[in-house]
Amino acid sequence: MAKQLAVVQRSLGEIRVSVHGALCFVDAEWGIFTKPFQIGGVWITHGHHLSQMIGAEGLLYSHEVLRIADTLATALPPKMN
Repeated sequence: MAKQLAVVQRSLGEIRVSVHGALCFVDAEWGIFTKPFQIGGVWITHGHHLSQMIGAEGLLYSHEVLRIADTLATALPPKMN
């Protein structure tokens, strides 16, 4: 995870924000009361909770979040086989 976080941080260039790792399980069977948890600073969760965490009010304005998303989408395009 440390290597991936370093790539993301470098890809952000001049944008200075905290970068955190997350392992998101999609279509997994989670109990109704299961909450996100961390192991070694990496969040373990499912898609619904991760989207809530990302969308929670915080230190960034929506236009800053969009700038970060655009920067990362350009710097880290999907890999096509």
